[in-house]
Amino acid sequence: MKCFLSGMPDLKLGLNDKIGLEKESQMKSRPAKSGKTIELDDVTFHQCVNLTRFNSEKTVSFVPPDGEFELMKYRITEGVNLPFRVLPTIKELGRTRMEVNVKVKSVFGAKMFALGVVVKIPVPKQTAKTSFQVTSGRAKYNAAIDCLVWKIRKFPGQTEPTLSAEVELISTMAEKKS
Repeated sequence: MKCFLSGMPDLKLGLNDKIGLEKESQMKSRPAKSGKTIELDDVTFHQCVNLTRFNSEKTVSFVPPDGEFELMKYRITEGVNLPFRVLPTIKELGRTRMEVNVKVKSVFGAKMFALGVVVKIPVPKQTAKTSFQVTSGRAKYNAAIDCLVWKIRKFPGQTEPTLSAEVELISTMAEKKS
């Protein structure tokens, strides 16, 4: 969060009614709620958050420090529907070549789309040359981060674009001696 407010305002952030932060022991002793809730795991707050008010009212109340800070951290482990499935296949074609195929399936509705999707595929540090074929977007090799970077500007739902790449590696000294 970036804060550029003057003075010391008391800010309140309300969480969705479907958010659950109960401990496991509380969940077992209580009947299940009707409707789906989103259980947040490993929740931690910045030191500026009033934890007493959060525990009683489920409101994140805080006086923000100046500048940029992380207000809250959490994980979600159950009931998560990811928007994409990534299906990679890598084949070694000898000691200095490999073939990389990646299919990305969008599992959200056909009337929806994602913008600015970037897929980074790690490759060995010894990568010398790459060639690509993509069914959507553009791809390039970024030597600074040892990755193939595939960018899809507009990614429609219920589609399966693919990337096929051939990667040539630099021979190592040990391989040259054998």
